Amino acid sequence: MEICAGAGGQAFGLHAAGFDAVCIYEQNKNAVATLKANRALGPVRQGDIANVDFTAYRGKIDLVAGGVPCQPHSSMGLQKGHADERDLFMYGSSADCRRDRAKSFFFENVEGFGFRANSNYRAELNRKFKKLGYDTQVFSFFGSRSDYGLAQNRPRVAFVGFRDVPISRFRMPPKFPEWRTTVGEALIDLVAANGWDGAEDWARNKANIGGSEQFGRLAFSANLRKQAWIELGIDPLGIAKSAPSADHPKGSCSNSR
Repeated sequence: MEICAGAGGQAFGLHAAGFDAVCIYEQNKNAVATLKANRALGPVRQGDIANVDFTAYRGKIDLVAGGVPCQPHSSMGLQKGHADERDLFMYGSSADCRRDRAKSFFFENVEGFGFRANSNYRAELNRKFKKLGYDTQVFSFFGSRSDYGLAQNRPRVAFVGFRDVPISRFRMPPKFPEWRTTVGEALIDLVAANGWDGAEDWARNKANIGGSEQFGRLAFSANLRKQAWIELGIDPLGIAKSAPSADHPKGSCSNSR
């Protein structure tokens, strides 16, 4: 079972790894529409997991997975932890695992989750899981072009736990540097779709950027990197409605994705 599934990136990975989803939960309506368009992933439900009764899944779950909201632990935020109204770690993991007695869990989050500022929060979370019979560990990794072929810089953590199996038996997957790619290489066909002459030059910038949903609007990159991308001729704010037109100036900013 997956919670806070987003548009299904993790769901695809779990499906490819051999997991069959009993149910996939997500609150964002656009993400839900994307998930439902890929029904092979499993049944999809829209809603706030804080209001979901999971008792029907008791005894049926091998793995609870999800990408619970990162803002309570992000270095770009206030790092309020469980004081943040968006924090779902305590509810979205402890409560769910307690109710369905899942054999294991895997929750992905920002690297800030592992920062010293969040040490008390992690200790509390580990205490709760230990009481429930889970052996846990936090693993750091880069979901990036250098490790797993994603055209972005994305340092993350994986919070993993097993019930009745020691965590020492778990190994993070190997890295695949040969999959290295860039945003330009990944999106050149889309950016050039309307015949823009500057597409090749844009691709050679080798932009390495990610996205997030903040306060209901989409942002192409964190504010700390905004100026860097503007200097590269890329407008990092918002999402364009279409690819650049054929006569789009080569040297101007483009926010087409």
